[in-house]
Amino acid sequence: MSDIVAVLVGKDGETVSFLEKGVVRLYRRETEGWQLIRELPYSAEPDKGMKHMRDLLHRLVELIDGAKAVVGREVAGISFNVFDSAGLSIIEAPGKPLDFLERVWEILNSEEGEEEGMSDTESAEDIPESPVPDGKEGRFYLDLKKLQLHKPEITSKKALLPFLKNETFYELVVICAHVPPWFDRQFGDMGLKYNFAKKGEDEVCVTIYHDVCRD
Repeated sequence: MSDIVAVLVGKDGETVSFLEKGVVRLYRRETEGWQLIRELPYSAEPDKGMKHMRDLLHRLVELIDGAKAVVGREVAGISFNVFDSAGLSIIEAPGKPLDFLERVWEILNSEEGEEEGMSDTESAEDIPESPVPDGKEGRFYLDLKKLQLHKPEITSKKALLPFLKNETFYELVVICAHVPPWFDRQFGDMGLKYNFAKKGEDEVCVTIYHDVCRD
């Protein structure tokens, strides 16, 4: 298995969406830890259209040939499709690369996708991968931030979309590091709305509800 992971970061050194400009950093896992081996400028300009984005992403795939996975704050839409078609593992993770790369490596290196190194009191299996009832009728809850910390291979769409499309609910509360950008792109067509409140520098509480529920 390749020991190289590509991570898209912004000016602050933290991951950003592949719809944003940034720098793709290639890290190699070596005996002394993760080493930065190359940096590639990444100039996403979604306003130029799908062809621009597709060509940009295909060029990036060629430049990171040999990498096992790509990591961004959000990897969705055309970026997901291009990377998936290229056979790359796709992971969404917030924060700075050196804070999560070892966790990413454990996921990639696990034969069954199970994580190692969890605490005795909370294993990966204990963390819900989709919303669960919070004790009140029609109300559900998901700690997406904790889920992605322990299972970074699970994207926000993978955790939430099946529930939002198929389940009946009155209100869903999601704890996350940021509001996923796809909420604004897709909620209108799904008849959903949301509001949110910041709980800290990197934590927000998002409340999702059907448009008709609050009329």
